[in-house]
Amino acid sequence: MASTVVKSPVKNAYFPALTGIRAIAAYLVFSGHVDLGKSVLPPELYLTIKMAGHSSLAVFYVLSSFVITTRYQETLSFAKNQFVPFYLKRLARIYPAYLILTVLVLCWQKDFNAWHWFINLTFLKGYFNQEKFSGISQAWSISVEEIFYLLAPLLFICFRKYARQTLISLYAAGFALVYLAQLAGSKSFMPHPEFMLEYTFFGRCFEFYCGYWLANYYKNNYWKKEPAFTRLTLVGLALLFISLIAITFSTHQAITIFNNIPLIVLLNNFLLPPAIVLFFYGLLTENTFINQILSSWIFQILGRHSYAFALLHAGLFYEFLYFHLSTNKLIIFLFLNVLAAALYNFVEAPIYRSVKQKVRFSFKYS
Repeated sequence: MASTVVKSPVKNAYFPALTGIRAIAAYLVFSGHVDLGKSVLPPELYLTIKMAGHSSLAVFYVLSSFVITTRYQETLSFAKNQFVPFYLKRLARIYPAYLILTVLVLCWQKDFNAWHWFINLTFLKGYFNQEKFSGISQAWSISVEEIFYLLAPLLFICFRKYARQTLISLYAAGFALVYLAQLAGSKSFMPHPEFMLEYTFFGRCFEFYCGYWLANYYKNNYWKKEPAFTRLTLVGLALLFISLIAITFSTHQAITIFNNIPLIVLLNNFLLPPAIVLFFYGLLTENTFINQILSSWIFQILGRHSYAFALLHAGLFYEFLYFHLSTNKLIIFLFLNVLAAALYNFVEAPIYRSVKQKVRFSFKYS
């Protein structure tokens, strides 16, 4: 007899505070990329803010994994009627805005190198050191997300049954690719362990596992009226600050371990994600002032626009505003938000809704 799948009560839930945190993470990345406060802030405070921007990608990875696991873990497999709709919706969510802006950037840069176009339009550039910043420079991180989407059905099975072994296998695969690339004399593809750990899914898989773990822990404890320990939001936030201070301090140290891997990479990949998990769980279960702020209507709007903002905030569009509008970074920030709102409302959201509706209809009656 086939086993019955118990539907999760949180499968289709909306998490307002986690939408709001997307905006905060995107703005921290912006602050790091544009050296916000460099000329006016004390050096250590400026460096901490810059490192916060660098480390905010971990927030997106944990959050992405949490949302995908919550919504799709119970039903997603490699079966055509499950995986194809899932991946079409993922593409519809991220690709239209990315495609338009990438074509604009490559044409503006007069970069007509066929290889650059191929790896940018296929999300592969994040695995090549010399090309990772081509096109939309900050979009290399989408390469990390895409591997998670592709492997999600398999990862759900492996994480559930063999979590530790799966993580070890993923890291081993990453190091093996580096080793094979070095044997082949590659100068760009997976050139060294530090690159693998910082820029690829193989090095960032623990962050995705943390999101997976959080989704399952939250689902299993959904019916509890109160968490076992209160003040999780504030404790998680405190641990985030401690992790960030440790990461900032490590930038002054030339500490490396196995195969010359900098300490800062390990702190970012392994110390930060558990703190993010604790902070997120607090946001999911506690009604604090932080939760109320992040759940407010303004942060819901900004959170929905965060992907468009992330694509726009650096490179061509920032430079155009800087040289043709104002050198004031606050004014540029506001204009980037206006552009992000336009991109979301006129490209990203309508295309996603259209594809989602067509996918639901097509596979319902297929």
